Amino acid sequence: MVLVSYFEEFMTSFTPGGMDESVVSKILLFSAAEVAKLAAKARRSKKFRLTLDEKFNPANYLGRQVKYKDGAYLPDPSSIDMKKIGPKFWLCGDEKGGIYLTTNAFIQKGQEEAKLYAVGYGPDEDSSVISRIRLEEGEPIPIPLIDFEVPITMGVKDVKIKVEEETVRVYG
Repeated sequence: MVLVSYFEEFMTSFTPGGMDESVVSKILLFSAAEVAKLAAKARRSKKFRLTLDEKFNPANYLGRQVKYKDGAYLPDPSSIDMKKIGPKFWLCGDEKGGIYLTTNAFIQKGQEEAKLYAVGYGPDEDSSVISRIRLEEGEPIPIPLIDFEVPITMGVKDVKIKVEEETVRVYG
């Protein structure tokens, strides 16, 4: 899994009964209004970026078979049925310890990726704080847009993402 919390493993050995939830926050907060704007932008897109899992998943291909170009190591994404991909949020980590949401909407050349940083995990935040969640750089964690619908329509101020060892859960 992509999630890393080196401090959690260290603290578990010193905390009777395991990890104390107050020591390491596993809840990420995002502005619901900004999440809604990002979701609307993703819904307008007709082309989507792909995770490696999506590129190697036969269910995403026309004919349900992964296609390669001659001698290529990675699959040929031009054979993927984009209707099966659809818009998603991606939970990502950056090289400075920041954590942000973006979407899988295709980015035109010269455009910047829209990033919505979690409260306390922005590019100017102190990433040396040991109680922070760590998210390794690399492959994003895809989260369906539908997971955000209920919190947004409830009119909450912040959308919360609970980060666990193997799962990510969205609520208001």
